[in-house]
Amino acid sequence: MAINYTNQEVILDDAQYTSRCSAAVASAALAILGEAIGAMTQIQTDKRQALAARVLGEASGSRLHQAFWRAALASVGMTGSTATDGAPGSISDAEIDTAVTSVWDDVAGVLTAERP
Repeated sequence: MAINYTNQEVILDDAQYTSRCSAAVASAALAILGEAIGAMTQIQTDKRQALAARVLGEASGSRLHQAFWRAALASVGMTGSTATDGAPGSISDAEIDTAVTSVWDDVAGVLTAERP
C-alpha cells in the first residue's frame, strides 16, 4: 500500500525527512557526476550530470531539492512497510536512497526515447 496523500503532506512537513532526503540527493549527485556513460546514451548522461551539478550548487531547501522530496516520496519505492501512518522516521535511509535514484532521470528530464 502506497503512502496516501494526507500522510505524504505530513511527511513533507517533517524537517528530519527533508534533511535526510536532501542528503540522499547530494550523495546521488556526487556519484552521478563521476559515472561513466556505460550502457546509457550520451544525452541521458549529459542530462543526469547537468542535474547533478545544479543540485550540488543549490541549498538543501531549494525548489530543486523540494522536487526530489516530493518525487521520492511519491515513488513506488516507498510503500506500506515504511510510513503509511505518516511517521517520517519509519522511512529508512536505504528507501530514501532508492527512491531518489529511481526518480533521477525523470527529474533530469530524460525522455524514454533518450534511454537505451
